[in-house]
Amino acid sequence: GGAGGRAGGRAGAGADAGGGSVGLPKKVARKKAKKKGGWGFGGRPSDQGSAGAPAVEFEPWSGAIEVVSAWNPRAYMLRNILTEEECDYLIAKSEKSLRASGVVDNETGLSTMSKVRTSEGTFFNRHHDEMITRIEAKIAGVTMIPERDGEGLQILRYKIGQKYDAHHDYFHDNVNGDAAHGGQRVATLLMYLTTPEEGGETIFPNGEVPADHNPADWSECAKGKLGVKPRRGDAMLFYSLTPSGEKDPFSLHGSCPVVKGIKYSATRWMHVHPCMVAPLLLTRKITPATDAAP
Repeated sequence: GGAGGRAGGRAGAGADAGGGSVGLPKKVARKKAKKKGGWGFGGRPSDQGSAGAPAVEFEPWSGAIEVVSAWNPRAYMLRNILTEEECDYLIAKSEKSLRASGVVDNETGLSTMSKVRTSEGTFFNRHHDEMITRIEAKIAGVTMIPERDGEGLQILRYKIGQKYDAHHDYFHDNVNGDAAHGGQRVATLLMYLTTPEEGGETIFPNGEVPADHNPADWSECAKGKLGVKPRRGDAMLFYSLTPSGEKDPFSLHGSCPVVKGIKYSATRWMHVHPCMVAPLLLTRKITPATDAAP
């Protein structure tokens, strides 16, 4: 599942994503010729990207989009968005810095440890290196959400039995959702770096179960739920806010325990405003939690 914290000191979430009205592009592929800047940053001119974002060359994505749920939640599978090389790179790059994952405390907005999340993870700053910058540019081009509105990538590792219970990516506190830090999370792109042999599904417990759902095909955790199986190179894109900007309770999601094999994933959270244009002041007064989207 998707929540954790932001690169630059904040981790985890007892919440998941948030943001404004954003839809999938009807056609995300362009000519196969390599492009710089412009299309990479959400299909807009490169000055709409993150301030100081380096120009990189990348191949525009031309994979398939599959609708997992058109509404309640809005969730889509993007096939083969990452290459074999990109998957291997992110796994190798993260190995030495993986630590126990945290969540965001709903009252204080600070990172804390919790039994609801037992994975291990690490963060990369935005534009960490050329490869990660290229991946960030590709994500902006596919989602049509400006690169500057995204958090740095979070890499997660789930061994056998490890999981993340159902949660939202949008923030429940008003500190993390402050406009100076990017506002609410609007969408999450959850990229699968490996294909576990069994388990590790991403589930949406509040979503409508497909008519052709066969419980025998799923791990115990995912039986009778709307879900997808992780497959290397694919990504799940879902929105945590409704088109009107309200928090979407149907975006509740979780990562089922891995039963066999190992699961690596990379998460990109995207916000309604440019992300982290000001530092988080941990000593500031915490405003009361509210269901109103900041």
